[in-house]
Amino acid sequence: MFKGKKPYVVLYANRRAGWRHERWWALDKWALEEGIKTYALTEIEEIIPIIEKFSEQIRLLLVYGGDGTLFHITNSLLKQRNFKNLPIIVPVGGGTMNRLRQWSLWIGEPIHNAKIALELFESKRLPQLPLPLLEVRWGENCYRAITFMAGVPVRVMHKYSNFKTTPFIAGLFVLGALASGILSWPKFFTGLYDQIDVEITVDGKKLPNNKYLVVIKDVLRQLIFFAEPYRGACSPVQSFSLAYAIDYKETAQKFLGIFFGRIPQNDERYFNQPSAEMKIMPREEIPFTLDGEYFSAKKDEIITISPGPIVPVAANPMVHLPFLKRLFDQKDRFKELLSYVLPTKKQA
Repeated sequence: MFKGKKPYVVLYANRRAGWRHERWWALDKWALEEGIKTYALTEIEEIIPIIEKFSEQIRLLLVYGGDGTLFHITNSLLKQRNFKNLPIIVPVGGGTMNRLRQWSLWIGEPIHNAKIALELFESKRLPQLPLPLLEVRWGENCYRAITFMAGVPVRVMHKYSNFKTTPFIAGLFVLGALASGILSWPKFFTGLYDQIDVEITVDGKKLPNNKYLVVIKDVLRQLIFFAEPYRGACSPVQSFSLAYAIDYKETAQKFLGIFFGRIPQNDERYFNQPSAEMKIMPREEIPFTLDGEYFSAKKDEIITISPGPIVPVAANPMVHLPFLKRLFDQKDRFKELLSYVLPTKKQA
């Protein structure tokens, strides 16, 4: 068993996540005071053997890190054959990409989120949201994730992955992409924005194009503005499916319209519909990401993306209500979480 006041609560931390390390220092100090077992790791792969050893004892899992950290933890948990009941996962934040944290409404500082989660858990008032994952298979590989992405964005992210990842650097590459598309300059970006050569089949129907700028499959219904024309139209077994067979120059020239979902409705180059399964046949080796983690598939190695398992993710019912009302894509979750905050008619 763990030593500490709360052996059923564990804090996993990716010390390389994000760039504001004072957040981690404050959270680590609080965890020590609360008697919470903490694993602060430099390499995310170090988490796997720890989970294999102690997974059955964990009831509440606080995760400091971004979507990539959560990706590795979730896949490690789901590989435990004797681990039938998953712990409640709380994405407290701290990473570079925090889409799952925002989806589950943990919008405050990591230490603030952790304190609320622990208080609600111990009083048995911590609500959970079912998170359906994607199951992604290629070759002998199988992973579960919330987002699959291939194409130019992946190539760009991999290009600057050796540098310190900050919004400033990411912003420079976006500006460079727009300048390159509009002005055909600078030459540094030549080849970086070429389309990928793939054959895509969605729910058994082959798409008519073979060259794509970007391909996305995503289970979260927010933050991907260019997938919003059918917001809320997905069934439980479906997820966002997006494949744009346009070049980067057209993307740069129509950037704002595409980003906010104003795409031609009858243009077959813009595929933007909910679907259950997507199969991708690469005609060349292509890189792709799962929740921001980098992978690649060889030529003719089919990538199959289908509905995966459902995991419990803690939601924050203490979020500031006026702020929540302003989140245009949070309406369904707002109604669900409101029942935890305000009494029902019977309770009143």
